[in-house]
Amino acid sequence: MAMNLRLPDDLAAELRQRSEITGKSQQEIVRSALETYLHDALRSDLSPWLRANIRPPIGPHVPLSTDRRVTGSTGSALAEALLSDRAAR
Repeated sequence: MAMNLRLPDDLAAELRQRSEITGKSQQEIVRSALETYLHDALRSDLSPWLRANIRPPIGPHVPLSTDRRVTGSTGSALAEALLSDRAAR
């Protein structure tokens, strides 16, 4: 979707300066800012602490192996299986 956006002179100057500093186009910067704003608005129902502490995952999702069953009367068997899957990555 194409649209026109009128910015006050001071905001337009800051946008141009940020574009020059980062090497990103002004459109990229505005799109990223809008995406961040909309993403945060979707999380408005979360507590302020949770919103401030949400972090993206450290790496790509790697599913646990499903070729074996974890058995045992305590959580130690599950913990051991999780640790071995992590070490295998």
